[in-house]
Amino acid sequence: MNKDLHILKAILLEADEEDNVKDKEKEVEKNDAEEKADDRANEKDDKPDSAFDKDPMGFILKKYHTLNELLAELMTPAFKEYITAIFIQSPKPTSFKIVLHNSQFFYLSYMGDDIYLAIISGKRHYLSSIGEKERAMKGISRLLQQGSPLKTKGPEGAEQGTRPEGEDDGSLSGGNNNGGGDQTGVETAPAAEEGGETEETEPLTEAQILKGILTEAFTVFPKSEKEIKNKDIKSLFTAVKANTDIEDPIALDPEVPNAVNITRKLQTDKKTIAAIKKLTGQDISDGRIKWNGLSIKFGEGSRGGRGVKSKGLGFEGTLTADLENLKQNGLKDAKDFNHPTLVLEMANELGLKKGNFDVIPEGKKNQSRPLKITAKGPEIAFSAGTAAETLTDITIKKGKMPYYISAKFGGTLTFFNSGISTILPANEIKSGEIKNESGKILLKTLGINNKLFCQVFNEYGKKGYVGPKKKTTPDVAKLQHLVSSGIGEGYYYAQAGKGRDLFFEIDKKYNKQASTITSPVVVYYGGIDGKGKRIDLVFESAKYFFKVNIRNKQGGLYPTHIMCDYKAK
Repeated sequence: MNKDLHILKAILLEADEEDNVKDKEKEVEKNDAEEKADDRANEKDDKPDSAFDKDPMGFILKKYHTLNELLAELMTPAFKEYITAIFIQSPKPTSFKIVLHNSQFFYLSYMGDDIYLAIISGKRHYLSSIGEKERAMKGISRLLQQGSPLKTKGPEGAEQGTRPEGEDDGSLSGGNNNGGGDQTGVETAPAAEEGGETEETEPLTEAQILKGILTEAFTVFPKSEKEIKNKDIKSLFTAVKANTDIEDPIALDPEVPNAVNITRKLQTDKKTIAAIKKLTGQDISDGRIKWNGLSIKFGEGSRGGRGVKSKGLGFEGTLTADLENLKQNGLKDAKDFNHPTLVLEMANELGLKKGNFDVIPEGKKNQSRPLKITAKGPEIAFSAGTAAETLTDITIKKGKMPYYISAKFGGTLTFFNSGISTILPANEIKSGEIKNESGKILLKTLGINNKLFCQVFNEYGKKGYVGPKKKTTPDVAKLQHLVSSGIGEGYYYAQAGKGRDLFFEIDKKYNKQASTITSPVVVYYGGIDGKGKRIDLVFESAKYFFKVNIRNKQGGLYPTHIMCDYKAK
């Protein structure tokens, strides 16, 4: 689906079927007409003590019940504690500006069929899926961490508080006494939708979705309470440290002082989770909580590569322990397992019972997956012979039948991570052009311009240089072959974290669905901001959002690896 289309077509999901689009547009117009009829029925212009006058924001939330429900979903039912005003910015589509207690704000536009578009810090989120809502929640959380904290006195009504320079203030909670959407002062951020997005200035939604996984900003790793100023972070550090030998179990971001990362090594540790719950009164087993103004989650930050190396190892260990427990004792009590739902699914799917299988942990082998160039294009090869045998973290043997399990933890993961220093050698990049045939095939497959590719690394750090963002035309068949080879088939996928456990087989049918590209492909020369020593390529399939990046993993300048990160839809 082409997410570069304007808002209406993108939301209606019928961009290529003109008749269906017209039907949907008529339906939206009908909804608008019904809303206007409601407005007329609720007019109380001559009554100064009307519900709107007494509580403008409450009136709007009552009138637009879907807005009320959405805000409760995005910000918890206590969302009113974090909001000072709601403006209606435009009548069609009905668009709201949500002003937070710290004068930050975001936009919500109703597009029909109970679907909203959120615009948060310039990023668009079409809230038609759980994944998009999660990303919107993170964006709102970042806004709440800016400016004054909740305990300070915020703006007293809709027309007070500090606004960004040039900000049109609009009218309070709808602009007129009937609460209708007839406001004329449309904000500049949503207005960009009307004229269509330009290729060089408006990032695609898939790029925005993946932006958060390009870098990790947590760079401070305290080893004692003395190194921490915030008393609540001190208390958290003490609670976590009491249950582990890890000397620096938390990571802090100097730019976001209220954000805390707890090392993923402890994400499946029951003692740590219990200690945090005792301190905060909240269960962090799903990955993140908010407490006393802090945003607390599991993550590694910039731990000198330790984050990448340790991702999943704790999960592999606890899942292996669960399977050994199942083998020895069977399914007696769910409390005996770290991942009871996952273990039950595996037992049912594979027919696992007490004593009828063996467990072989294999994750530490970290078997290589080199990139090679074939007649079909670039592809990932597997050092153990097959994808299943190479990718397995835990192998279950039931009689003579092996079941290969790839164990993953968290939301952003990697399908392949292969060396390319001989395919894209530094000496050729320095000359300004990749000349060897394998390198040219790889760049053409990805739709990467040869000269712009070299320029990213040769111009890195030079004043004023910013690499462009371009929609591109890759060799789709070869790119899909590359992705398909990286995903592989013939194994089971076990994932925990993000509030859900997953267990399913990756077979030929699933591989095809997962690797077939369904979106435009965009290249970011120099990364999202155009200033990095990397190339990022973003696109999506029916199953995943993908980010392929080419960069140096040893801290140098010229690229050494190609990686394919993904997020499940």
